[in-house]
This record gives sequence, structure tokens and C-alpha cells, in this order.
Amino acid sequence: MSHDELLYRLEGLDHHERISELVAHARGLSPTHAEALVHELLRGDTYQRLLALQVVALRRDAAGAATALGDPSLAVRGLAAKLLARHATTLTTDLLDTIDACTLAKLLGELVRRGRGAVIETLAEGLLERGRLHEATSLVAACSVAWIEARLDAFAWPEPVWRRLAERQPALLCARIERSFASAERPELVWRRYHPSVWTRLCEHRPDVVASWVDRFSEAEILPSALVPGGLEELVRRRAARVVGWLATRGPWVAQVGLPKGLAARARNLDDEQLAPVCAGLARSSPDKLTGLLAGLPYPRRAQLFERATADLETARIEWPTPLLAVLPTALRDREAARMLGLTRARTDGSWRRGLLGLRSIEAARPALEGEGRSSQAAERGEAHAALVLATMRSPTGMAETLAWLQRIRNEQDPVRLAVLTALAHVPGHRFTDA
Repeated sequence: MSHDELLYRLEGLDHHERISELVAHARGLSPTHAEALVHELLRGDTYQRLLALQVVALRRDAAGAATALGDPSLAVRGLAAKLLARHATTLTTDLLDTIDACTLAKLLGELVRRGRGAVIETLAEGLLERGRLHEATSLVAACSVAWIEARLDAFAWPEPVWRRLAERQPALLCARIERSFASAERPELVWRRYHPSVWTRLCEHRPDVVASWVDRFSEAEILPSALVPGGLEELVRRRAARVVGWLATRGPWVAQVGLPKGLAARARNLDDEQLAPVCAGLARSSPDKLTGLLAGLPYPRRAQLFERATADLETARIEWPTPLLAVLPTALRDREAARMLGLTRARTDGSWRRGLLGLRSIEAARPALEGEGRSSQAAERGEAHAALVLATMRSPTGMAETLAWLQRIRNEQDPVRLAVLTALAHVPGHRFTDA
């Protein structure tokens, strides 16, 4: 079949059928005829040149792929670079001077993906000789340990090389950092030497090693800033108990920085002895952050941890954040809300007082809230009605009485009705069955 006949036969097929037909045809050709077909197709338009590379891939023809590296089309050059990386047994550094940057990036990326160690080291050496450090960066982590150690201190490597080493050669980088810590007079400088993304990768691949460095080389009051937030989040996923131990002795720092992302979700798997010191520190310095930690726990554990966290505090004048009270069990929430209603602020700040009444049991809150629901100010009436709904939602009974009371809003102003309807939207549907 001639070249023109083949193209005419392929023209009426879709892409997949065309490739299948081309491969079937190429398999039936002798090596000489297959090579001639490749050369003929490479002289055609872009699509014919891409078809030629399909035959090159079938024959594992590295020489044919190398021929297409200078093609005018970026798509053809990119495919040729991938085929060359896949099938070439050796490559010379002269190649680095003849192909463009985009094609070279495709070639190097495919070599790394396929782990072609010997070829990679040859090209990396060639790039270093030409002073092309940024291009060599993508290859370093794929080289042998001996090759890396011999050249790691000989060049001013750009930052990405350390991140790649942390991901592909973590043992090598950990040994290097261990030596740096051992010889450093100020360990905090070692933490700052590497970008936070490097520490994040090490926390992902070597969490125990990084945790041992934190135990030995971090300051007593704070954790290394290079671990926040990414590295600490990775350690929470893998070694949550150790992270909680660090946070327990660094209460002011936790209050300033906040809890690592994901810790609240994993607190359920930790026992109260581990969580109690952290909760105590948060209750003392940042009660609002205690809310997120307690919210993911079963209600009995919330009560136990809150009691232990506040056992050494003089709570008579403490004003807990209302979101914290909202996650506490019923009896404890009602007790703390009742105590806070006796503070001076409850007499001077009406919105705050009504918010606290909404956290009490409906039996205790109803008289006061119904009284405030008769206020001459629409905003105060709206807050009182909404707090009445929320207090009822948190109590096992009283929904029928609350709904009967709320019938008065039919002639109310729009802001009042909006406040009531917004509060009702938070009530589970099954609570209305007995109303």
C-alpha cells in the first residue's frame, strides 16, 4: 500500500480507528518499509507527523523520535521528547544545546517519571557544566544518593531542589538536617534555613524524625514558625498525640496562632488525659478556640474536659463566649449561662443578656424573654423572640407554648418577623410534630 493510499484509507476514520488501523498496518511492515513510512509521514502536515510518531512508538525507535525534536510544531516536539525519554538507552549532553526549553522540560519530566537514573545523571551533569541550575533542579532528586551528596554543596541550588529532595529523597535530607542541628549553636536558624514547604514534605514522609527534632530543638514557649501551618497539619494527621503534647505547654502561643487544622476532628481519638492540658491552656488564654476543640467530642466528654479545664480558674467573673456555651451539655450550659446573667454586663448589654437567655432552659428563660418581647424597640423584640425559639430548641419541651406566643408576630415589623423566621429555620423539623 502506497503512502497516498494509506492516507486515503485513514481519512474516513475517527481518531481511535485511525490509530488502530495505522498500528495494524505498521506491524505488517518490514523494518525498512516501516522506517520509510515514518520518513514519509514526517514530511507531511502536523497531523501526519503525529501519526509518524505513533509508528515510532510502536517500533520503540529512539532515533526516529530524536529526528522529530526539531519539528516546527510544539505538540510534535513534545511527543517526540516523551518517546525519546521512554526508549533511548543513552543520551548525549549535546542534545541540551539543540532543543528548546519547552521540549527539554518535556524530556526531563518524562525521564524523571520513568526513573531513568543513568540518563538523568548524564544530562544533569551536562546542565551543571553549562550553568543551567534551574533546569538541573528537576533532575537532582532522581539521581543516586552518591551523585547528590557529591554535588549538593558545590552549587547554590535554587529553593525547589530542597522541596524535591524532601519528597523523593527524604532520608538523605533528614541526615543532612540532623548534622546541621548537631553542629548549630542556634537551632532556630536551622528551622529557618528551609522553606516551609520543605518541612511540610518531610512531615508527610518522615513524621517521626521531624517530631524528634521538635522535641529536641524547638523553643519551650513556641513551635518553629516553619512548621505553621502546613507541617503541623501533616503531623496532626499522622501523630496527633504528639502535637497535643506540644500544644499543652505552649498555651499563649496556641492562643495567638490557633489550633492546627484537623486537630478538632482527631480529638475524638485522643483520651482526656492528653486533651485536658490543652483545654486548660485555651480556657485560660483563648476560650473562643476551645469551642472548636470541644465541638467534635461526645457531650459527656465535653462536660468532663470543660470542668477539668476550668477547675483551677476563678470563674465568678469570667464571660465565656456564647459559641462555647452553645456546645456544652444542657446542664453545664444552663449553669454557666445563669452565672453570667448575674454579671454587670448582663444588666447593661441587652443583646448579650438576651443571647444568654437563649442558652438557658426554656423554663428558666421564658418569663424574662416574654417580658422583653413586649419591648417598645423592634430590634429588642426580634432578639427576644429569636432567643425564645433557640431556648425552646435546646429544651426537650415547650415548643407548643413558644409557637402560640409567636402568633403575635403576624402584625409585627419585617425585621422582627425576619429574626423569628431565621431562628425557626435552625430548629429540627421533628420538634414541630407535637406543636
